[in-house]
Order: sequence, then C-alpha cells, then structure tokens
Amino acid sequence: MVKSIDALTRSADLHRIRYGNAQGAADVLQASFTEWDHPVIGVPGLVEVFGQSADLEKLGEKAPPFRSTQSYVQATGLTEVSAGASWYLADHSGLAVHRLNQGSAAIWRLLEEPMTLDEIVGVLTSAFPDADPPQVTSDTKAVPHGFANAHLIRPAGWE
Repeated sequence: MVKSIDALTRSADLHRIRYGNAQGAADVLQASFTEWDHPVIGVPGLVEVFGQSADLEKLGEKAPPFRSTQSYVQATGLTEVSAGASWYLADHSGLAVHRLNQGSAAIWRLLEEPMTLDEIVGVLTSAFPDADPPQVTSDTKAVPHGFANAHLIRPAGWE
C-alpha cells in the first residue's frame, strides 16, 4: 500500500482549488462525482493492493522481550519508502506504517547487520563526537525497544 501511494503521489498532477466556504466545496464535489465520466489515473508500476487485507490476527501479538545484550537485525517482509527527508516502514502484516525521523532512520540502517544496543550506541557516539554521550545513549536506547515492540526488528538468527 505504501509503495502504491508513493507511486500515485509522484505521478499525479497536483491542483489546488479554493472555495469561499465549505458549502460551495461540498456542492461542487457532489455535482462532480455523481456521475464520474473521467478515466481513472493510470500509474505505471502501481502495485495492486485491492483484495488484500491486513492480518488482523497479528493485531495483539506481543513481541519477544527486548534484551539489550541480544544482537538484532531488521525483520523481513517490511516495505520501505522515502518521502523527502522522511522514511516510512510498513510492517509485513499490513497493520501499521511507521515514520522514521533522521535518528531512528540511522539506527534502522545500522540494523541491516546484526548489532547489540551497546554496539549501536558506540557507533553513534563515535559518529557524533561533539554530542553529549549520555544524551546519545539515552536517545538511542528507546529506538530499538520501539522497533522490537513493533516487530520491525528481530533477534539475529531467528527466522
């Protein structure tokens, strides 16, 4: 779904229509969409998502407890899309889309290979020597916990 929306927004024309009031906008929409006789926008490479549904059985599934000494790696089956300076991850179950800020995106990239929390902190404190190490450590610790709880990472060696 995320890739479909990305493809659509990159290829669709953008129009800004302004109305003096909400009633005017509602009247135009009602009149325009009663009988839509225009072709549907065709987008090359648009992923067909109709007929697919989220795996609702996964909705309450708990993640394994996060262990800071365990090596973790990105989970498989996720979809990544960039939009400007933001990164989005869609989980494999179709239940959630997660927005990554620059810090969490950097940690996400590190987790392409198995790493422990201490290894991640070590890389980031080395990469940002002017930053306060306790602050880097504090900021970094929450991200892998969140990734694990959202099933975005898994313990290395688990399939």
